[in-house]
Amino acid sequence: MKLLVITPYPPFAPGGDGATTRVYNQLKILSRYMDLYIIVYVRKQFEENLEQIKDFNRHCAALEIITESDLPSSKKVQGVWNSITRKPRQITMCDAAKEAIKDRLKKWESRYVFDAVQIEHSFFGTLLKDFDATVRRVVVFMDVITDIARHKYREARDIQSKIDYWLKYHHIKLIEKEVLSYCDAAVVMSNGDKSSLQQIYGVDEVIISPNGVATESFDIPVKTDFDRANILFMGTFTYYPMREGMIYCIEELLPRLRAKLGKEAVQLTFVGPVYEGDRKNYESAQTIFTGRISNVAEYLNKASVCINPIKFGSGTCLKVLEYSASRKATVSTLKGAEGLEMSNGVNIIIAGRDHFDDEIVKLLQSPDKRRKIADGAFNFVSRNYTWGKTTEPLLKYYLPEVVFD
Repeated sequence: MKLLVITPYPPFAPGGDGATTRVYNQLKILSRYMDLYIIVYVRKQFEENLEQIKDFNRHCAALEIITESDLPSSKKVQGVWNSITRKPRQITMCDAAKEAIKDRLKKWESRYVFDAVQIEHSFFGTLLKDFDATVRRVVVFMDVITDIARHKYREARDIQSKIDYWLKYHHIKLIEKEVLSYCDAAVVMSNGDKSSLQQIYGVDEVIISPNGVATESFDIPVKTDFDRANILFMGTFTYYPMREGMIYCIEELLPRLRAKLGKEAVQLTFVGPVYEGDRKNYESAQTIFTGRISNVAEYLNKASVCINPIKFGSGTCLKVLEYSASRKATVSTLKGAEGLEMSNGVNIIIAGRDHFDDEIVKLLQSPDKRRKIADGAFNFVSRNYTWGKTTEPLLKYYLPEVVFD
C-alpha cells in the first residue's frame, strides 16, 4: 500500500513537542507495513533539526521537505477581501505552505499513484479536495480546535475579545466542517474528541488512535531524595491551554504550596517552549523555565512530583504518559488525564484545582505513596500505551486483513 502523508509536524527524535513526537513514532510503525511518501512542512523553530528530519528518509519511499524560510513572506493580495473587515486578506504562512505542497504534488503526479492520503493537521486538510474518491482520504485531528476557540470565547472578559474569539470560533468551525466533507475518516486522540466531532459535525468514520510512549527512552535513574520540592510541568507554553495552566501554577498554586511547605521549600519547573515575555515576567528562584530542550530526562529525574493542571483542550496528554514512563507520581486534573483510562489513587492522582496543592503535599510527605503511584503508572503505560498498541487502530483501518506484531 502506498500512503501519502502531508504533515506540518516534522518527524524526528527525540522530537520538539508532543505532535512531532507522535508523528515520528507513528510513521515509523506505519512504514513497516506500507510504503510512505511524505511531504513535511518545517516551521522556523524546527529548521535547526533539518539533518535529523532528513534522516527519516530511511523509513520512507520518498521525503520532500519544505521549510518556512523558503516560502514568500506574508503579504496582502489585492482583490482578496476579508468578508468581515472588508480589508485585503493576509496570505498567511499556512496559505503559502499549502501552495508549496501543491507544487510538490504536481511533480509527484506522474511518478506515484497513492492508495491513501493522510494529512496531519485540519488547517492543511483542505488539500484533500484535490484527491478523488479512488484515494482514501484521512485527516488527523491533533486537537479539535473549535473546542479550544469556544473556551477562549467563554473566558474572554471584555467585549472586543469576545467578538474576536467568536469570529475565530466560527471561522475555525467552517474550516473543520469543510475538511471533514472531503475526508473518508478522521483520526482523533480520545473518546472525548470523537464525541466532539460527532456532536458538532455528525462525522461517521472516526478512528481513535491515542498518543503512546516509548518507555525505553525514559529509562532514567529514579531519584528519591530531594533538597526541595521540585514540581515539574511539561508542555508547549505558547499553546493557549498550556499557557493558562502555567499562569495558574505561578499565580495560584505556588503561593498555596509555599504557605504549606515554606517559602524556599518549593520550586516549579516548566519544561518546554515559552513566550519570552512570560519568561521575563514570571521567572524567579521558585519558577524555572527551560525553554525547548531535546532531552527532558535530566529534568524529570530531578522532579519530586509531576503535574498536569490543564482545564481545557483535547487529545491525550503525551506529558502524562512520559511522566509515567519515567516512574514519576503525577497529579492531574480530570481534563489533563482525559482519554488515558488511568485509575485515581492507583497510578495517578486526579484532583480539581482547588485541591491540587493538598494532593501534591500528600505525595511529598509520603515517599511510599509516591513510589506506589509511580510504579503503578509505569506498569500501566507499559502494558497499554506503547506506540505499537496505540497505532494499531490506524493500521487496521488501512490494512484490515493484516495481522500486526
